[in-house]
Amino acid sequence: MNREVITAALSKQDLVKQLKHLGLNASDTVEVHCSLKSIGYIIGGAGVLLDALEEVFSEGTIVMSSQSPENTEPLNWSDPPVQLALADKVRENTPGYDIYHSDIH
Repeated sequence: MNREVITAALSKQDLVKQLKHLGLNASDTVEVHCSLKSIGYIIGGAGVLLDALEEVFSEGTIVMSSQSPENTEPLNWSDPPVQLALADKVRENTPGYDIYHSDIH
């Protein structure tokens, strides 16, 4: 079992800010292949990353594969657990399941 504790959490707004800071333009074409773990803990998982990419590249093209994360109560997480102080932020920023952003249509 993973014993790491989540000590930082990225929201959609955090991701949008970081992508824009890289100098990317709304009309750019990007291919995304990444390890979510290498980015850090994203509240809401891959779906939130996709939402941030769609906001930043609103006029461009995004090419990527996707996976659907599970939506669960953060206080029940154990692999890794989340700090109690972050639980409300995670709940408030976790989107519901969206069939249009999942890998199952």
